[in-house]
Amino acid sequence: MCNIPKNMSFTLHDQLTFTSTVTVAQPLVQIYKVYSGYKATQAQMNAANKNRLTGVRKLQMEVTRAYLGLLTARRMLETAHAGLNQVDVYEEKVNALMAADLVERNALLKIKVQRAEIQKGAFLAQKGIDLAKAALNVYMHRDIHDPLEPVLDGLEDLTSQKEQTPLEDAQAQAIFDRPELQSARLMLDAAYFGKHVATADMLPELNAIFRYEFADGMGAMQPRHQYFGGLVLEWNVWEWGATYYKLKQAKIREQQTKIRIQGGEDQIRLDVEARRLDLDEAKKSMDVAKAQLEEARENLRIEQIRHDVQQTTTADLLQAQTLALKAENDWIVAEMKIRENHAALRIAMGEDLLATQE
Repeated sequence: MCNIPKNMSFTLHDQLTFTSTVTVAQPLVQIYKVYSGYKATQAQMNAANKNRLTGVRKLQMEVTRAYLGLLTARRMLETAHAGLNQVDVYEEKVNALMAADLVERNALLKIKVQRAEIQKGAFLAQKGIDLAKAALNVYMHRDIHDPLEPVLDGLEDLTSQKEQTPLEDAQAQAIFDRPELQSARLMLDAAYFGKHVATADMLPELNAIFRYEFADGMGAMQPRHQYFGGLVLEWNVWEWGATYYKLKQAKIREQQTKIRIQGGEDQIRLDVEARRLDLDEAKKSMDVAKAQLEEARENLRIEQIRHDVQQTTTADLLQAQTLALKAENDWIVAEMKIRENHAALRIAMGEDLLATQE
């Protein structure tokens, strides 16, 4: 008979034995790679949006040119019609003077030639109107023959604070705001994170492992709770050469993007200065055109008076009218050129033409 000491104890288990194991593996290098890839993709997406904005700016400028072309052609057509009305008046006066044998015999022929020349100008103006309307309808995704009437609202002010800004400040603003340069800077970010993706490909696979095991039941001799943690390192050296050149390519791409940004900044500085010079030239041209228009109108008025008292020929009168019509058209073009160059300057500084100016 076996005597069992009173201070001895036994652990008895049930007949059912079971084990539960939970293993967690966390790839450390992959986190670095995934994060860098996410940031690179995000930068590329934002750069694509900026590129789209660059296209929008170009479209705004094209629409502006077409719209101003429509206004120019309409005003030239009005000038031509006014000229034709003048010719009708001249013809009536010449008929009266011919009846009194006070003008040259071929005066009426000269009147007809003048009318034909003005009509040619009217036809060209009408063609310009039709082409501009068609272009604007295309830009607005409408039928090419839909009616379109331009509105002059918002076009009265030919001055802006933009040309008053110091050149260096204007250039700095353009470098900051131009969407194509913003896109390039985002692509530099993408190249930077792409370099880190290539770096991650070169690094060995490093995984952190944690394991928990719970055992219970009849015959379970190990502890009920067991914990294990460690690192697993894996490195495929045979692909290291290929990944090395991927990293080298990523670094070169980053350097190329930096060079492109530097070149883009220089180009934008030049663009802003050129647009300001264009606007300044357009203003000076309009001043000259305005002075010429006033002189031509005064010359025509004098020639009309002289023709009424038979102190000049019909040819001289018609020549004065031709000069006056040309001066009128030159002034119209000069005025619209200011508006176009003003819009071009705003685009060069990275502005949205649809945004309200301060």
